[in-house]
Amino acid sequence: MTHAVGRPLPAGSTVPEGWIARQARQNLDGFVGALPRISAEVGGEVFAAGRLGPDSAAVGDNVGAVQWWNGESEGNWLIGYAGHVRMVGTDRERADVAARIAAAVAHQDPDGYLGMFTAAARQASRWLPGDCWTTSRLLLAIEEWAGAHHDHDLLAAVDRAVDWLGARFEAAGPAAFADAEPETAVRGHDLQVVDLLLDVARRTGRPEPVDLAVRIYRRFSLAPLSWVEDDGQLDHLLSGDPFHGHGPHVAENLRIPLRLYEFTGDQQLLDAAQAGWAKLLAAVGVTGALRSDETVGAPGQRPWPVPEAGYEYCAITELAITASEFARILDRPDAADLAETLWLNAAQAARAADGSGAAYFFAENQPAATRAMGARWDISPTHDDAAVCCVPNAGRILPAMIDRSVIMIENGLRVVQYGPMITTVRLGDHRVTLRQRTEFPFSDTITLELSGLPTDFVLELRVPGWCENLEFVAPVIETPEVGTVVRIAASWPEQAVLTVRLPMRIGSKRSVDGRVALTAGPLIMSHPIEHRAEPTRSYPGSEFADQDLTPADPRSLHAPYLLRSGLDTATVIMKEPGEDPWTAPGLTVEVEGLDPNPRQEALGGAGTGTLHLVPIGSTMLRYTCLVVLEG
Repeated sequence: MTHAVGRPLPAGSTVPEGWIARQARQNLDGFVGALPRISAEVGGEVFAAGRLGPDSAAVGDNVGAVQWWNGESEGNWLIGYAGHVRMVGTDRERADVAARIAAAVAHQDPDGYLGMFTAAARQASRWLPGDCWTTSRLLLAIEEWAGAHHDHDLLAAVDRAVDWLGARFEAAGPAAFADAEPETAVRGHDLQVVDLLLDVARRTGRPEPVDLAVRIYRRFSLAPLSWVEDDGQLDHLLSGDPFHGHGPHVAENLRIPLRLYEFTGDQQLLDAAQAGWAKLLAAVGVTGALRSDETVGAPGQRPWPVPEAGYEYCAITELAITASEFARILDRPDAADLAETLWLNAAQAARAADGSGAAYFFAENQPAATRAMGARWDISPTHDDAAVCCVPNAGRILPAMIDRSVIMIENGLRVVQYGPMITTVRLGDHRVTLRQRTEFPFSDTITLELSGLPTDFVLELRVPGWCENLEFVAPVIETPEVGTVVRIAASWPEQAVLTVRLPMRIGSKRSVDGRVALTAGPLIMSHPIEHRAEPTRSYPGSEFADQDLTPADPRSLHAPYLLRSGLDTATVIMKEPGEDPWTAPGLTVEVEGLDPNPRQEALGGAGTGTLHLVPIGSTMLRYTCLVVLEG
């Protein structure tokens, strides 16, 4: 029995079309497909021939605390790469994923272990920090790929690895999550093996993975962790202390007690998750991203998600997944809104528009992106001068969001996120297809084409928080129940077509320091800064490069101001978007403002006029949160 509003669909049930499919293909042709060729951290086959240990030629006798790193880089990359390939990949790419997974499984030890460390490394210690983390990356990639392809042999390999993990945890005793020297913060990541265990429990119906997941979380919660990784512990979540630690830990571990509650019904776990959600909201900026220039804050300090702070891509991806889980399990409309905001704003703004790389940190107000600001601020296909974590995670968010866009409810489906995609799922004896024909969020109209419906089918449509009312353009089967979700329970024909409209009114969001960002429907709007890209480092044998971005015109460095008197007359201008709607969005907001930058016709600045704001995801440099002048 699970305690949740809906169930996730099996991986592969939903595939993208339109701009999402084009972006997925662009990613495969760009940084996602290139990483094994240009990054030693991703291309080392660390789960197969490149395993690490004292008997490994690659490492010698050094199996130190940081040697787990390549398993994170390669593992998270494989999750995203395999997800992209199962959605839009070529036959060659599908064969490549299958070969990589087969190579890892071929190295499964007789005792069932699947991971990055040799048997000699595991025998040297009862508990290797980072082993749960990196193993969970590999096993999640296999679980999703095998589930989408109904490969029972691969799923059996995952089940054997889970059984090994249970035996390993039991034998480790107090060594699990014990002190690690030197401190590496990987123990906070190790908790993510719970995600894998609960996915396996859902598939198999076995209670043992749930029991193991609960015991791991209880042990984790009692461990002597450093401040950068302790936010997810049970007592810390239930306390009134603000989040302070490593942003990805905060984002990913917040969902662990919630997911455990789904399987156990334990009220204390639910209380901890809800308390953590309340604390989270104090640490996110206007794009929904978690302030995380590595850490959310510091001990004894509240988070300050100011528009110039660094927002880390690892945390963007993990928080989008966590918010989606809160929406699915607890039916929280604010969580679905947050996931949408992250996907359509922060994730797009931190990705190079041509798919050639990503930012490690991005800011909502960002007039430059250069390595001189720090190794994490330029645009790179690897960021290996800092850490190869954010770029692989930039490859995870698209398949993660598409897989969670539609969920199963009793007798039907709920559309949680909108966009061009097709969902196919079996409901009893029926093979139901739900197709969203739309260019959302660059269009406010969505046509839903349904086929294979049972007569008692139930369709639910999320009403976003930014939308005053979901409108039906065409007649509906039956008058729906309206709230934060529109519910249509009717006597359905086998095929049906519904057209709905989500009017995109202009709204606003206030940053923690009082500045204002305008919105158009789900999109955060920004004043773009035309930029110049300068390659600073090349990757031999490829066309990829690290790039510094600076303003093309230095006279555009000052942020404009909004005028209070002009906010009521701000207008959304919509036209047909280009083939890539993020470079030619066809959607702007015109609003009265003041430009303080020097003008040719004046000695100074301060010229009033119309500001043309575009979606933040269409910018690389921008001002988003602006001062509003009275009068």
